[in-house]
Amino acid sequence: MSGKFTFPTEDLSQFIVADQVNVTWDVVAPFISLYESCGTEDRILQDQVTNNYSYVWTATRTGYVESGCNFMLKPFTTGHEAYGNNVNSVTFGVSKRYTDDPAPVSYNFVNETSSSTLPSTTTSATSTLATVASPETPAPTTTETSQSGSSHGLSKADRIGIGLGVPLGVILIAVAVGGFFIYRRRKFRQRDERKAEAIPAVQADDGLAPLPTFRYKDPNHARLSMADSIATTPSELSSDHHYQRAEGMDRPPSELMSIERVELA
Repeated sequence: MSGKFTFPTEDLSQFIVADQVNVTWDVVAPFISLYESCGTEDRILQDQVTNNYSYVWTATRTGYVESGCNFMLKPFTTGHEAYGNNVNSVTFGVSKRYTDDPAPVSYNFVNETSSSTLPSTTTSATSTLATVASPETPAPTTTETSQSGSSHGLSKADRIGIGLGVPLGVILIAVAVGGFFIYRRRKFRQRDERKAEAIPAVQADDGLAPLPTFRYKDPNHARLSMADSIATTPSELSSDHHYQRAEGMDRPPSELMSIERVELA
């Protein structure tokens, strides 16, 4: 049985955690089992599966030893019986990934026409890195554009919500204003009722609040009273004069003149 691993190679066998590696071989066998062998431990990757001559492996340090690891392929017949010798790849290394390391890289993913020549030299591997990395570069720009476009647009649900929210807001404001006016009107009415209740009603039989009386003045009666007073005035004057003269007659004579004093009325 002839055949060997075609990738990884001696020139390209150092990887970083999370790198994608397309492991290839040219071993002719109906079924194969593939292992990752690190020191004394063998971690199975494929167990008696159809031989596809390749396997996509993600670089990891699970069970890794600093001396390095290698892939091991075990061929089987159509009856799933082992035959021939196991095939080992070159020793490869896996480093830890740090924050300043580049993004994970894919190795040995090329077109069918150049797959046989690419792993042969370091220059070919470098061109593969550029080919694989270049399509991934504009991806963030496309994502940011789509996100920015979606953030400025309104979905159908948002438009429906706005259409319903505006009329409801107007109705609520109108109800609030109407309720406020009704409340003020009711408050003023209650205040007027309290004022009306505070004024005491005047009762006819209440001794503290007698009813007012009005006198009717007859103008004819006033004229008669004036005439009577005028008529009686001369008589009163004559009687007074007579009384004064009689009083003067009874007075004693003056000591100095020895005559009667005559008082002029």
